[in-house]
Amino acid sequence: MIEIFALTLGAIHFAVPLAYYICLKRNLNKPWSLKIDQNHIPILSIIIPTYNEASLIDRKLDDIFEQDYPKDKMKIIVVDSSTDETPSKAKQWKEKHREIELNIIEEDERKGKAYSLNTALKHVNGEIIVLTDADSFWAKDSLRESVKYFSDNRIGAVTAIKEPILNPRANSIVESTYRSFYNLVRVAESRIHSTPIFHGELAAFRRNLIDEIGGFSIKIGADDSYTATLIALRGYRAIAAQEVIAYELTPRSWRNYLKWRVRRGKHLIQHFSKSLREISKAPKGFKIVLAIESFLHLFNPWLLLIAIILFIASVLVNPLSFLNLAVIFTISIAILVKDSRKALFTWILNQAILIYSMIAGIWSKELTWKKIDELRKCREHREKF
Repeated sequence: MIEIFALTLGAIHFAVPLAYYICLKRNLNKPWSLKIDQNHIPILSIIIPTYNEASLIDRKLDDIFEQDYPKDKMKIIVVDSSTDETPSKAKQWKEKHREIELNIIEEDERKGKAYSLNTALKHVNGEIIVLTDADSFWAKDSLRESVKYFSDNRIGAVTAIKEPILNPRANSIVESTYRSFYNLVRVAESRIHSTPIFHGELAAFRRNLIDEIGGFSIKIGADDSYTATLIALRGYRAIAAQEVIAYELTPRSWRNYLKWRVRRGKHLIQHFSKSLREISKAPKGFKIVLAIESFLHLFNPWLLLIAIILFIASVLVNPLSFLNLAVIFTISIAILVKDSRKALFTWILNQAILIYSMIAGIWSKELTWKKIDELRKCREHREKF
């Protein structure tokens, strides 16, 4: 009886995301049904919230400067709360690049990313607001490719797909496997209507819609995803486009990689916990996406944990049960095959991160967090870009 219950929970845990993935894959090549003007070039305000980014700020500003986009159509706003030389380096860069407008705002106290973004809103003048992180970089045409979608009035927000800047350590395999599925899901959800997960590496929003929702929420960490979801709930589309690419630095060590993933996990848990209450208000196409993503982040990981506990108990009670032996055999085969082993390990690790994030989030929301020095010292961003 225990093994049947365990098998049922385990089957639900794997069947729901698998069925969702298959359904999304069928929608991947679905037409956007949008009227897109490839030459749409609105005025942009690009916001970079910074905290101790002295080793990266020059490269980040260079990255924006090198975009295939008119310099007179861009304004960069750096909102800084650093204790290092980030603002002075930004000022030095500004002196050398007079052809683009750069506004540097220095905060007296570090209160979190959303506070910094709301501070920057007082200084924007663009039709489109673009958020980005100092430790990420863009493909040369990412800015132009993202804003072209705003030529259709139904688009309220656009984000990039993320490509990790990998290192030779073991966690790079996990991250690359995770991203290959993750990016497909984000784009396919967007083809249906909208995706509820946005990326701070490049997230673009209509300025008037940001004003309508009252700016960025200071109560949760996923300011990008939650803002995009609020916009989608108003009937606009919030999409991830596959030709808009942002490159992201990833930690080398397992310890820092897991800390990095847990922080992001906490923020997504906060986001879906708040968004869960709004599902009934979602437009038809977005409703099912938001409901399933909420289930996958908030409830599905616990099904796996309970199934594993019950299965272990069942094996201890009746180790020679046909069902127990069948499950053990199936798992053994999956582990022996390289591709399935990689996918299974990545999936289980992600579920463990979500469970830990939910538990750890009871004590800390991590609205401000300690920077991972490893990212700021790594060579990959200098070698690749």
